[in-house]
Amino acid sequence: MARNNPEVNPGEKQRMRDQIRQQVEEFLHKGGRIDVMDRTPPRRQAGERGSVWHGQDDFQQLLD
Repeated sequence: MARNNPEVNPGEKQRMRDQIRQQVEEFLHKGGRIDVMDRTPPRRQAGERGSVWHGQDDFQQLLD
């Protein structure tokens, strides 16, 4: 997922990535643990979706 932020130059982004990578390696080396979460968004319940029909009168208008 690429994002374009004109306020941060590519060299600065790479420096930040390298610094984060180093901190993570140090954390793991000291015995730290990272739990990876599933990135799949939860499925929405069918009841959460809106309906085209607001009431019986809407359906009746289609029949007329």
